[in-house]
Amino acid sequence: MNTAENQTQLNEVSMLSLVQDPETLSQEQALLRMRQIVNSPNKKAGHIYNSMLNTSQREAVCHAAGLTREDVKQAFEELTEDARLAIKRALIMLGQMVDYFRNAHAMSDKHFLDKNTVKKVDAKSTQHPTREYTSNSNMPQSYEDLQQRLQQEQNP
Repeated sequence: MNTAENQTQLNEVSMLSLVQDPETLSQEQALLRMRQIVNSPNKKAGHIYNSMLNTSQREAVCHAAGLTREDVKQAFEELTEDARLAIKRALIMLGQMVDYFRNAHAMSDKHFLDKNTVKKVDAKSTQHPTREYTSNSNMPQSYEDLQQRLQQEQNP
């Protein structure tokens, strides 16, 4: 478990304790403490990008966002607004791609190492190879679909 997950669990536990133990704090104090936890600088994209991602993770995200190697070296706050939004879109896209594998129950090592389970797919096929496994019909079925959806979100 990494630091971010530990911090999230601690925040959830501390919020629950504030709500479940009314004798300790007044309602106003409990709400104030919850707001402080939710609005903590540790919950900001810049903090996560600068402090929690290692260099290879930043490189992967910047590559997926279409940014340059020079952008990887910059702090989050020094990036342009377009670059920061590109990082957001890249994280969404990467998360959706991970969902494809999770929904197909294909995240174990054996699925990546067993050559007998690989099914050849025609590169020109419009059918997504894991379409039968996806439970969310709203999920884009190809990289092109995802790129088109991201462009539509950017230019409504």
